[in-house]
Amino acid sequence: MDEAYYEYAAGGDYPNSVDIIQKYSNVIILRTFSKVYGLASLRIGYGIGNQEMISMLDKVRIPVNINKLAQVAAYASLQDEEFKRNCLENNVEGLAFYEQQCREEGWEYIPSKTNFITMNVHYDAKKVVEELLKRGISIRPGADFGMDDWIRITIGREAENQFVVRSLKEIIRKFKHNRSVEDASI
Repeated sequence: MDEAYYEYAAGGDYPNSVDIIQKYSNVIILRTFSKVYGLASLRIGYGIGNQEMISMLDKVRIPVNINKLAQVAAYASLQDEEFKRNCLENNVEGLAFYEQQCREEGWEYIPSKTNFITMNVHYDAKKVVEELLKRGISIRPGADFGMDDWIRITIGREAENQFVVRSLKEIIRKFKHNRSVEDASI
Protein backbone atom coordinates (compact mmCIF):
# COMPACT_ATOMS: atom_id res chain seq x y z
CA MET A 1 0.00 0.00 0.00
CA ASP A 2 1.44 3.33 -1.07
CA GLU A 3 1.01 5.72 1.84
CA ALA A 4 3.30 8.53 0.73
CA TYR A 5 0.66 11.05 1.82
CA TYR A 6 -0.31 9.26 5.03
CA GLU A 7 0.38 12.22 7.33
CA TYR A 8 -1.84 14.47 5.22
CA ALA A 9 -4.68 12.01 4.76
CA ALA A 10 -4.83 10.59 8.27
CA GLY A 11 -8.17 11.40 9.82
CA GLY A 12 -11.58 10.09 10.71
CA ASP A 13 -12.35 8.47 7.35
CA TYR A 14 -8.82 7.22 6.61
CA PRO A 15 -8.47 3.46 7.14
CA ASN A 16 -5.99 2.03 9.63
CA SER A 17 -3.78 0.14 7.20
CA VAL A 18 -1.79 -1.54 9.97
CA ASP A 19 -4.93 -3.58 10.69
CA ILE A 20 -4.79 -4.83 7.10
CA ILE A 21 -1.24 -6.13 7.61
CA GLN A 22 -2.42 -8.12 10.59
CA LYS A 23 -5.15 -9.67 8.45
CA TYR A 24 -3.16 -10.27 5.23
CA SER A 25 0.44 -11.48 5.31
CA ASN A 26 1.20 -10.45 1.71
CA VAL A 27 0.71 -6.71 2.25
CA ILE A 28 3.39 -4.12 2.96
CA ILE A 29 2.82 -0.44 3.72
CA LEU A 30 5.29 2.00 2.17
CA ARG A 31 5.72 5.47 3.65
CA THR A 32 8.16 8.26 2.92
CA PHE A 33 9.96 11.16 4.54
CA SER A 34 9.69 13.07 1.24
CA LYS A 35 6.40 14.83 1.86
CA VAL A 36 5.50 16.29 5.27
CA TYR A 37 9.03 15.83 6.60
CA GLY A 38 10.56 17.70 3.64
CA LEU A 39 13.32 15.18 2.87
CA ALA A 40 12.52 14.40 -0.78
CA SER A 41 16.08 14.79 -2.04
CA LEU A 42 17.37 12.25 0.49
CA ARG A 43 15.19 9.43 -0.93
CA ILE A 44 14.35 7.87 2.41
CA GLY A 45 11.25 6.01 3.50
CA TYR A 46 10.20 2.88 5.31
CA GLY A 47 8.01 -0.16 5.03
CA ILE A 48 5.69 -1.78 7.53
CA GLY A 49 4.86 -5.43 7.13
CA ASN A 50 4.87 -8.76 8.87
CA GLN A 51 8.23 -10.31 9.78
CA GLU A 52 8.12 -12.91 7.00
CA MET A 53 7.54 -10.27 4.33
CA ILE A 54 10.33 -8.04 5.68
CA SER A 55 12.73 -11.01 5.83
CA MET A 56 12.07 -11.79 2.16
CA LEU A 57 12.79 -8.17 1.20
CA ASP A 58 16.02 -8.20 3.23
CA LYS A 59 17.28 -11.10 1.12
CA VAL A 60 17.12 -9.08 -2.10
CA ARG A 61 17.91 -5.53 -1.03
CA ILE A 62 21.35 -4.10 -1.60
CA PRO A 63 23.54 -3.95 1.54
CA VAL A 64 23.84 -0.14 1.64
CA ASN A 65 20.54 1.28 0.47
CA ILE A 66 20.23 4.37 2.68
CA ASN A 67 23.11 6.70 3.45
CA LYS A 68 24.00 7.96 6.92
CA LEU A 69 22.93 11.54 6.20
CA ALA A 70 19.46 10.39 5.18
CA GLN A 71 19.17 8.25 8.32
CA VAL A 72 20.22 11.11 10.61
CA ALA A 73 17.85 13.53 8.84
CA ALA A 74 14.94 11.10 9.05
CA TYR A 75 15.54 10.52 12.76
CA ALA A 76 15.80 14.28 13.39
CA SER A 77 12.60 14.92 11.44
CA LEU A 78 10.71 12.49 13.66
CA GLN A 79 11.79 14.57 16.67
CA ASP A 80 10.63 17.87 15.15
CA GLU A 81 6.89 17.80 15.79
CA GLU A 82 6.66 21.60 15.43
CA PHE A 83 7.92 21.47 11.82
CA LYS A 84 5.46 18.69 10.97
CA ARG A 85 2.57 20.56 12.64
CA ASN A 86 3.48 23.78 10.78
CA CYS A 87 3.63 21.91 7.46
CA LEU A 88 0.24 20.32 8.03
CA GLU A 89 -1.33 23.65 9.10
CA ASN A 90 0.18 25.43 6.09
CA ASN A 91 -1.20 22.69 3.86
CA VAL A 92 -4.73 23.02 5.25
CA GLU A 93 -4.63 26.79 4.70
CA GLY A 94 -3.08 26.40 1.24
CA LEU A 95 -5.66 23.86 0.11
CA ALA A 96 -8.47 26.11 1.36
CA PHE A 97 -6.95 29.02 -0.59
CA TYR A 98 -6.71 27.02 -3.83
CA GLU A 99 -10.23 25.61 -3.42
CA GLN A 100 -11.59 29.14 -2.88
CA GLN A 101 -9.76 30.40 -5.96
CA CYS A 102 -11.09 27.47 -8.00
CA ARG A 103 -14.66 28.22 -6.93
CA GLU A 104 -14.25 31.93 -7.70
CA GLU A 105 -12.74 31.27 -11.14
CA GLY A 106 -15.06 28.39 -12.01
CA TRP A 107 -12.20 25.89 -12.20
CA GLU A 108 -13.24 22.34 -11.50
CA TYR A 109 -10.98 20.67 -8.94
CA ILE A 110 -10.59 17.36 -7.16
CA PRO A 111 -10.93 17.72 -3.37
CA SER A 112 -7.64 16.70 -1.80
CA LYS A 113 -6.31 15.30 1.45
CA THR A 114 -2.72 15.52 0.25
CA ASN A 115 -0.19 18.31 -0.32
CA PHE A 116 -1.41 19.05 -3.84
CA ILE A 117 -4.55 20.04 -5.71
CA THR A 118 -5.58 18.93 -9.18
CA MET A 119 -7.66 21.35 -11.24
CA ASN A 120 -9.18 21.62 -14.70
CA VAL A 121 -8.00 24.77 -16.47
CA HIS A 122 -9.95 23.99 -19.70
CA TYR A 123 -6.85 24.50 -21.84
CA ASP A 124 -4.02 22.21 -22.88
CA ALA A 125 -2.27 21.60 -19.55
CA LYS A 126 1.10 21.13 -21.24
CA LYS A 127 0.88 24.66 -22.64
CA VAL A 128 -0.21 26.04 -19.27
CA VAL A 129 2.72 24.26 -17.62
CA GLU A 130 5.12 25.72 -20.22
CA GLU A 131 3.85 29.24 -19.51
CA LEU A 132 4.14 28.74 -15.75
CA LEU A 133 7.67 27.41 -16.16
CA LYS A 134 8.63 30.67 -17.89
CA ARG A 135 7.68 32.36 -14.60
CA GLY A 136 9.74 29.93 -12.53
CA ILE A 137 6.79 27.78 -11.48
CA SER A 138 7.09 24.02 -11.92
CA ILE A 139 3.89 21.96 -11.78
CA ARG A 140 2.69 18.69 -13.31
CA PRO A 141 0.35 18.44 -16.27
CA GLY A 142 -2.51 16.02 -15.94
CA ALA A 143 -1.71 14.49 -19.33
CA ASP A 144 0.51 12.02 -17.45
CA PHE A 145 -2.75 10.69 -16.01
CA GLY A 146 -4.91 11.02 -19.15
CA MET A 147 -6.32 14.38 -18.01
CA ASP A 148 -5.17 16.73 -20.77
CA ASP A 149 -6.75 19.94 -19.41
CA TRP A 150 -5.84 19.33 -15.78
CA ILE A 151 -2.85 20.49 -13.74
CA ARG A 152 -1.50 19.34 -10.39
CA ILE A 153 -0.10 22.02 -8.07
CA THR A 154 1.84 21.27 -4.90
CA ILE A 155 0.79 23.46 -1.98
CA GLY A 156 3.47 26.00 -1.05
CA ARG A 157 3.76 28.87 1.36
CA GLU A 158 1.11 31.60 1.26
CA ALA A 159 3.11 34.01 -0.95
CA GLU A 160 4.05 31.17 -3.32
CA ASN A 161 0.43 30.03 -3.60
CA GLN A 162 -0.70 33.60 -4.34
CA PHE A 163 1.99 33.95 -7.03
CA VAL A 164 0.93 30.68 -8.67
CA VAL A 165 -2.75 31.65 -8.73
CA ARG A 166 -2.00 35.16 -9.99
CA SER A 167 0.18 33.71 -12.75
CA LEU A 168 -2.40 31.08 -13.61
CA LYS A 169 -5.14 33.70 -13.91
CA GLU A 170 -2.96 35.80 -16.23
CA ILE A 171 -2.09 32.80 -18.41
CA ILE A 172 -5.69 31.62 -18.69
CA ARG A 173 -6.83 35.18 -19.47
CA LYS A 174 -4.24 35.25 -22.27
CA PHE A 175 -5.40 31.87 -23.58
CA LYS A 176 -9.05 33.02 -23.52
CA HIS A 177 -8.13 36.16 -25.43
CA ASN A 178 -6.19 34.16 -28.03
CA ARG A 179 -9.08 31.74 -28.42
CA SER A 180 -11.53 34.65 -28.88
CA VAL A 181 -9.28 36.18 -31.55
CA GLU A 182 -9.04 32.82 -33.34
CA ASP A 183 -12.82 32.33 -33.16
CA ALA A 184 -13.45 35.84 -34.49
CA SER A 185 -11.20 35.28 -37.49
CA ILE A 186 -13.02 32.12 -38.58
